[in-house]
Amino acid sequence: MYQKDYILRMLEMLGDFIAAIFARMRRKDYEKAEELLENSYQTLLRTEASFFYIIPVEKLTSTLIEEHHYTNNHLEILSELLFAEAELRFAEEKWEQSLHCFQKAKVLMEFLEQNSGSMSLQRQNNLSLITNRIAALTKKRE
Repeated sequence: MYQKDYILRMLEMLGDFIAAIFARMRRKDYEKAEELLENSYQTLLRTEASFFYIIPVEKLTSTLIEEHHYTNNHLEILSELLFAEAELRFAEEKWEQSLHCFQKAKVLMEFLEQNSGSMSLQRQNNLSLITNRIAALTKKRE
């Protein structure tokens, strides 16, 4: 019971952080959004965001699960943080960083779709948006 309460509190905190980050982005206060994002990684995952940047996309889930003992709940939180970060980088027109974060968020969300045992409309909507963003950023690269 305590673990379930803890997970629910963490997901509620995640929602609050994401809402605050997107609110700052709408105001074009990217510096504060960046600060909130880094705070989110620290508070929710107890890890700096840079840790996740160095893990190759193709090894992301296996590394986090096998070497760092991440659960689906951790992966859910990370996927949402990476998605928010990708959107922030997109708004800042930092195309390569945005693409990198979108790719990692997509890998995690697809993994969760296949392995979580629950369907999430929000995740499916995010996956659709991510797929479109990746296509646009890849085209922009060419």
